[in-house]
Amino acid sequence: MATAKTKKNKLSLENAKQKLDSQLNQDIQVIAYPAGSYDQQTLQLVKKCNYN
Repeated sequence: MATAKTKKNKLSLENAKQKLDSQLNQDIQVIAYPAGSYDQQTLQLVKKCNYN
C-alpha cells in the first residue's frame, strides 16, 4: 500500500514531467536526482512516470 509520501512524490514527478514536456515541446525521458540521492522506491516511481 502506497504511503502519503509516496503518493505525493509520484504526483510531483508526474506534474514536473507534464510541465517540462509541455514547455519544451518534447517528451522528457531523463531525470536528475538531487545530490545524486535516490532509493529503490524512487526508481520505481520514476519508471511509473515514464522517465527512463
